[in-house]
Amino acid sequence: MSAVERFKEDKSSFIVCVCICATIWFLAVCALFGIYIWRSFESGNIIATQMQEGDYNKQGVAGNDVSIN
Repeated sequence: MSAVERFKEDKSSFIVCVCICATIWFLAVCALFGIYIWRSFESGNIIATQMQEGDYNKQGVAGNDVSIN
C-alpha cells in the first residue's frame, strides 16, 4: 500500500496536517503584522522625539516642511 492510499484512508492524519499548516500560516502572518506594527511604532517615536526636542524645521507631523520664517 502506497503512502497516498494510506493517507486517503486515514482522515484524521489529513485533518491534523491541515491544522498544523493553518497554524504555521497564522503564526507567519501574525509575525509579519507584528513587525509592521513595531516599525510603525518606532518611526512614530522618532518623529515624536524630534518634535519634543524643538526640531520643528526639519520634519512635521506628516513629514511636511513646516519651516517658520
